[in-house]
Amino acid sequence: MLAIPLLFAQGSGCCGPGTYTNGTGCDDCPVGSSCPGGFVDPTPCAAGRFAAVGGLAVCISCEGGSYQDEAGATACKPCDAGSYCKAGAAAPLPCDAGSYSRATNLAAAGECTDADPGYFAVTGSMQQTPCAPGSIAPSAKMSACELCPKGNYAASATACEKCEAGTLASTHEWQQREWSRFLQLEHVKRGDPSAQSSRQTLRLSAPRRRAACASASRSCGRLAPCVRAPCSAA
Repeated sequence: MLAIPLLFAQGSGCCGPGTYTNGTGCDDCPVGSSCPGGFVDPTPCAAGRFAAVGGLAVCISCEGGSYQDEAGATACKPCDAGSYCKAGAAAPLPCDAGSYSRATNLAAAGECTDADPGYFAVTGSMQQTPCAPGSIAPSAKMSACELCPKGNYAASATACEKCEAGTLASTHEWQQREWSRFLQLEHVKRGDPSAQSSRQTLRLSAPRRRAACASASRSCGRLAPCVRAPCSAA
């Protein structure tokens, strides 16, 4: 009968916590693993945990603001920008819609920064984004900007205002073009030598200008600013 070497814990015939059997005795558990003891082989640390030194019976959880997405790790990774990492995280979680972050050490969603009024932030944003012309964000922590309703224009990035009577907002390209033509006509009337268009050419779009003016109260669009409608032909 073979004699069993007296190298096991307290003569019990098995290795103690933080060690494992090598067949003839006990060795310290390797880094990146845990060893509960007995005759159990080393177990690689699960995702979200690590073992930076050998001889551990239990792997250590990643601290808040860090994560580990691989097994058998010896350290944790910094959290990603636009995200937060709870303690023991195996993956970053994105900042909620309406908030953002450039930091790489956040441990909770509440540590992400709220988007300011006039700005928005989608889920997982690293920065806030200003509202496009014609849209607003009236309060903080908005996930998207809102279009001004018909008959209103964006007076600022946070508030809409109603267009005045006889004005329209430059919603469409043709409205912008017609307004430009109207201004050119005014230059011709005043004898401005820089005006290149003839009176006849400008008069061709007068019906469209009158139609735009007539419908301004119901079709005033969503882009700022409202402009005085050219209601009559030259």
